This record gives sequence, C-alpha cells and structure tokens, in this order.
Amino acid sequence: MTRWFQKHLSTSALLMAANLGLFTMSTSPLQAAGGATIARAVTNYFGKESAGEAAEWMTKKGGLEVAERLSKKATVEGGEATVEQVASLVGKYGPDAVRGLDNVSILRPVLGAIEQLPENQIGPALSRLGAGQQGKKLAETVSRYGVGAMRVELKHPGVGVRFAN
Repeated sequence: MTRWFQKHLSTSALLMAANLGLFTMSTSPLQAAGGATIARAVTNYFGKESAGEAAEWMTKKGGLEVAERLSKKATVEGGEATVEQVASLVGKYGPDAVRGLDNVSILRPVLGAIEQLPENQIGPALSRLGAGQQGKKLAETVSRYGVGAMRVELKHPGVGVRFAN
C-alpha cells in the first residue's frame, strides 16, 4: 500500500469507529453513545475536508482519551442532555471546548454559566477554562460564583479568579 492510501484508510477507519462508538471502553451504553457523540462533534468541527486533521487530533494529540473522559463526566452528571450540550459546544468550538470542559471538575454549573454568555464570548471562555491550572481555578470560581466571575475574567484576564478569592 502507498503511504497516502494507508493514511487515508486509517483516517476513514477512525472516523467510522468514532461514529459507531467503537473506540469507547465504557461499560454503559449511554457512555458509549456519549463518546461517539462527542467524537462526531469533533469531526464535524474540523469538517470533511480536514478529516485527517481531526484524526490526528483524536489519536496523536490525545483527543480521543479526553473526549472519552469528558463523555463519562457528562453522562454521570446529567445524562444524555448534558452529553448533547457538551457535543453542541464541541461542534462549534472544537478542541478548545473539549480541553476547557475536560478541565472542569463539575460541569453543570459551568455549562449553565456558558449558556448565559453572549455567543461571541463563549469561545474565549472555553479557551480560558482549558488553560491548565489557571483554567481549573477559573472553573471552580465560576462554579461557586456563577457567570459574573466568567464575565469579569473575560473583560480583565486574570482578575476574575483573584477578585472572587
């Protein structure tokens, strides 16, 4: 086989597996469906033209494990509705949404705060949530104080967490 054929065959196989939910190691059928839903949202974000980029992010950059972990968390916290809410954000904002939401210890309050933000602030909010330890602190602050803490953080980076503490 040529290299091109191998690369595209593996990309197609990964996307098919993601859409069928075959990659998941979950024991619950709902968690398996959630993993497939989030993986499908990632592939939709990248689009059909960038299927190779989606496959690379899912396999080489650890996106598959993060999507699986996020799916389990969403399923446990709120079931199918929460998984769909997460998948919707992932479909619009891609890997930033996956990293940001994976960095959150309790999803429901943070998802509620994100829903209250204007559309143009959701992407930056998800990016800030995915910023390592600072993102975790922000998520805890938003969970405790609500959307106001996120608004302050977006207007004055680094101040939202300090102000709340």
